[in-house]
Amino acid sequence: MGNPIILYDNRFADGTPVATDTAEGYDVLNILDGRTYTHWVAAGPGTKDIVVDCGSPKSADCLGLVGHNFGTVAAAVSVRSSEDGADWTQRYAAGAFATDHAFLAPFASATARFWGLRMVTAAVAPELAVIYLGELLRFPSPPQTPYTPATEKVQVSGRRSKLGHFLGSVIAHTRLEIEAKFAYVTRSFAEGDYRAFWDGHASLMAPFFWSWDPDNYPACVYYVKVPDDFAFAAPLTVGGWVDSIALKMEGVKEL
Repeated sequence: MGNPIILYDNRFADGTPVATDTAEGYDVLNILDGRTYTHWVAAGPGTKDIVVDCGSPKSADCLGLVGHNFGTVAAAVSVRSSEDGADWTQRYAAGAFATDHAFLAPFASATARFWGLRMVTAAVAPELAVIYLGELLRFPSPPQTPYTPATEKVQVSGRRSKLGHFLGSVIAHTRLEIEAKFAYVTRSFAEGDYRAFWDGHASLMAPFFWSWDPDNYPACVYYVKVPDDFAFAAPLTVGGWVDSIALKMEGVKEL
């Protein structure tokens, strides 16, 4: 089992994203609200860019996407960076998207002031709800076993007649519940990188991308947040270790 990664950092939040063009009613700023049901949609097919000026050089080594149609429209997607906003260097190019599900891909780290996502489609305009592009958080070890990638709970509204006969059910959504536990984590990780993630993002109930084994199961990507009642804890032992860290997450299964 490989080491899990989280992506919560986002270069597109360091400035104001600008798109090549936009369909009416689908503003490019929708990609920053964290919601999978508000989209940016291009005005038509072709080569489209979303770029951001971070104001100063910033690093990135991972791309996260959710709420897109890139599998349906056979989009070619790439990440580019630039020092001046004019001369661009390709940093990552995705292969053919098999689905429209959440997507997470690490790439070689680079630092630049300008960052951009390029989408090329032949016949249908690309659309996108959420993009994260930033520095990933990699856990120093796999989660403890046995590990369940996700527990699914179907949220149902059922109805019965006055005589108690079953009339049918309406499925609202399928809720995902995920818990990963890590034993004997270094204090430097728990009090440094992980604490920064908790203080600046997770504790604010902001969503993030989670991949429990990007090396062996790269398609198992989840767009999640911590539950509203989740509490951070990092019990200490003697020496430079934290006894354990437990991370609970929740999301919605993509159809």
